[in-house]
Amino acid sequence: MMLRLYEGLAALGVHTVDMGVGPSLYKDVMKNRDMYVVEGSTERPSLAAYGRRVKLAPKRFATRAVQNNPRLNNTVRETLRKVYGTKQKLLR
Repeated sequence: MMLRLYEGLAALGVHTVDMGVGPSLYKDVMKNRDMYVVEGSTERPSLAAYGRRVKLAPKRFATRAVQNNPRLNNTVRETLRKVYGTKQKLLR
């Protein structure tokens, strides 16, 4: 099904498809190259900036831990499907 989708997109002139963050088997099968994107922000040193970094650190750590472990990633995705009954975006 995904192959047909990508073939249709190519026929429409689409050259790049963003498959999102994290490893997945279908991404490895469907891709023809890797394109790395960096995420980040810049703030002046301040108490508010430090507070934001401290607040976001646990979520970022948990997200990366799940996304970088295929077995854990699949378990979390399957659990979300069972709980919500639909595909959920992982920790976004």
